[in-house]
Amino acid sequence: MHATVQEILQLKGTAVYAVSPAATVDEAVATMNDCGVGSVLVLHDGLVQGLVSERDILRRVVAQRLDPRDTVVTQIMTRRLWTVTPTTTIQQAMELVTSMRCRHLPVIGACGLAGLISSGDLAAWHTGELHAEVCDLTTYICGPASSPTLPSALYALPRVH
Repeated sequence: MHATVQEILQLKGTAVYAVSPAATVDEAVATMNDCGVGSVLVLHDGLVQGLVSERDILRRVVAQRLDPRDTVVTQIMTRRLWTVTPTTTIQQAMELVTSMRCRHLPVIGACGLAGLISSGDLAAWHTGELHAEVCDLTTYICGPASSPTLPSALYALPRVH
């Protein structure tokens, strides 16, 4: 069985942080800070218009010396987004993030926006899977008493089967 994006969403939740296209960069930064995230989607009537990330702000606002209080997110947002569905396999999502050099993937389901996953979410899932595989193989070879343990802080998303 191949794990899907839906499994990550079940663990991390489906909360998506967003701003309107009329929001200023200053408002987007406040939302990111309040929510403890590095990006926000730009939504209009529930439809994804783009994404504003810390990188967008550094490159398109700070580097160009724009005033974040007067700059609207539509001026600096990333418009070209790659999306996945809840049934996209984690392997496919990882390949997409790698090949397209993107960090965030909106998840679009049958009823619209279903969540947002990041390259960090995918890496955490993969790390958890590798740890579980090491434990399984060590237990198989050496017996149950020798199964290695790693601090859970090394991976945010546990293995789910």
